[in-house]
Amino acid sequence: MPARLTWDQGSAVIDSVVMIGRDASCQVRGEALGLAPTHCRIVRHGGVYRAEHLAGTPTLVNGVSISARSRVLADGDQIDCAGFTLRFVARTSSPTLPRADAETQRLPIAMARQLAGPSKAELEREVAELRAEVARLTDENRRLRGA
Repeated sequence: MPARLTWDQGSAVIDSVVMIGRDASCQVRGEALGLAPTHCRIVRHGGVYRAEHLAGTPTLVNGVSISARSRVLADGDQIDCAGFTLRFVARTSSPTLPRADAETQRLPIAMARQLAGPSKAELEREVAELRAEVARLTDENRRLRGA
């Protein structure tokens, strides 16, 4: 089941990309004073969701700025775009499994994959992305300390 964003006035399902901002083209619109027309976007790659800052005052995930990079989101993460606050919900309540009758003893493949969560390959990709981000930040930290 796709993840969603929730906020005081509503919620939105994240199919592939959700734009957040003041512009009418954004799927999630807010009225916070510092909110840019296209402030941030949430992008889905397989089973991994990333928040990407686009413009305006820094986008914060759980109080940490992501303005210079994107951030992998986890269930319950709080996203703050110039005072417009959203919550990332990775899973809704547990789905009810259909009962198998005498003729149908298997779940449809698509439903089984959905219930299984991210594949091993998706998780390995996410781990590789996180390791690359840690290496980049470590190099940047070393460079800044040496400057």
